[in-house]
Amino acid sequence: MKKVISIILSLLISTIIASFSVCADENNVSFTDEKSSESIVEETIIPTEPTEENATEENATEENAPEVEVTPLPTAESIVAQEEDFFWCMKNESEFAYIEKNDKIEYLPMIASNAVAVAPQIYDGITYLPFRYVFEEILGFSDATGKKKTLDNKEYMWSNTSSFNISFNVNGITRTITAGEIIDYNDSEFDALKVSDSGVSYFPLRYFEKEKLCSLSWDNNTSSIIISSTKEYGEKYFSKINSRKFTNNYITYSDAVLNDDNENTVISLSGKVNEKVHSASNNYNLTFYSDANQKVHYIDMSDNNNLSHNLDVYDIDGNKVDVKIDKMTVYQNMLYGLAIGEENEVSGYLFSANLSTEIFEGDNGVYTYKIKADNFRKITESNGIMMFDIEKNIRSLNIYYVDSNAEYTLYKLNLQTGEVQTIDVDGSPLKNIDYFSIGKNSIAYNDWEKGTVKIASFDGNNISNVIDSENVEKIRFISYDDINDCFYYVTIVPDIQNEIKKISLSNTVPETLYCADKIRSLSVFEGSIYAKVNDEFQKCN
Repeated sequence: MKKVISIILSLLISTIIASFSVCADENNVSFTDEKSSESIVEETIIPTEPTEENATEENATEENAPEVEVTPLPTAESIVAQEEDFFWCMKNESEFAYIEKNDKIEYLPMIASNAVAVAPQIYDGITYLPFRYVFEEILGFSDATGKKKTLDNKEYMWSNTSSFNISFNVNGITRTITAGEIIDYNDSEFDALKVSDSGVSYFPLRYFEKEKLCSLSWDNNTSSIIISSTKEYGEKYFSKINSRKFTNNYITYSDAVLNDDNENTVISLSGKVNEKVHSASNNYNLTFYSDANQKVHYIDMSDNNNLSHNLDVYDIDGNKVDVKIDKMTVYQNMLYGLAIGEENEVSGYLFSANLSTEIFEGDNGVYTYKIKADNFRKITESNGIMMFDIEKNIRSLNIYYVDSNAEYTLYKLNLQTGEVQTIDVDGSPLKNIDYFSIGKNSIAYNDWEKGTVKIASFDGNNISNVIDSENVEKIRFISYDDINDCFYYVTIVPDIQNEIKKISLSNTVPETLYCADKIRSLSVFEGSIYAKVNDEFQKCN
């Protein structure tokens, strides 16, 4: 009997100690209790009966099966809890997110484990995301619905009986939230859980901050939402994303891209996809390129299989568009480029398109996704656009372009307002432009009529202090180097070696950096020059 009593007392003591530990852990959850400039929410799909949304996706699957192999989605069994530190960032209400994995940033489509593509929703000025995506893909929870009666740490269950509700466990404490429940947080009230007519359940991200599961931040300059384990961890990786620069490969027809999977090395994409690449641009691991026939493809650089996929393009009405793209670049979730005519001309009109995802059910019930371009639209009236450059300023996104139908005049298009302005020199529009590139406070361009390369001060609208750097018979490409605040260009003289030259406002006398029989496809990454030299890709400085 004494032995039995001793065992019972030992169990009671152990239980008390465990309960104390749970409370201590709960009180030490890290988060930043700051009022966001904007709130955010999650979206969730209820996997019981097929919803209207899911039914639509199933029909689309049968009719529009992908022509190429696509990336498999994660399954519920593969989901594991997040490590202590995590980082997630979404810009401009995109369907893609920046996610830190093993100290590297990947740009990935927002897809929940039940094969539902996530699209943010705005309710009363607050951004919502599906609950399943936030719980599993961001916070590292596992779905225990129908598998057990009690929840372990970082598990959740959902129920859809009299009302939809979700229960989740953190450090031994179980919480339950019900659809329609009102939350009071930071002097504002909002719905903690919304269920759409199609059966999709959404959480505001502000709720997860309230429950001390994450740090939540809003960057007004870039319209970015940051979710991280701590504010400091979020700032660390957001600074890396925010410093990401445009490439000018669309100007120089280069296939060079930055490969972040291999210590930020620059590679020639043609060798990776085993085809000729006409122009290329990438956002971390997600790379887009046009082939020799001006058709656009994409590849996930983190995929060791090097699978290339066709990029289907759709207009604002959802109709598929057959378009030839001569030059293009990707910025966040947007694709910008130059669409040309069937005659394979080098001039056309500028366009923009939204990048999104399609979900397909493949063999053995395995779901895959494919990236597409939605809302393809013409953003210039003229069809005579020769080239363009994007200002390296993410706060005011402007595209500069040359219109051959207007005496090769240089224009500026504000993508936010749609306003078009001429770029003036001494009060007159700048004309006869062949190649050009925009710097921080400077511009370099080629006057094809006079055969001169010029560099000048530039404030975004007006050019001043124009300097003729040199007379050249022919140049190809002008690329800006924001690290050294200078421009590079290639001179091409028949039967004479090509040269890569450098000019800047502080040194307007051209400096020859590299010579070879044939130099093409000039690109600049982090202060280093890359080009095709005698048809071989190499670093040139």
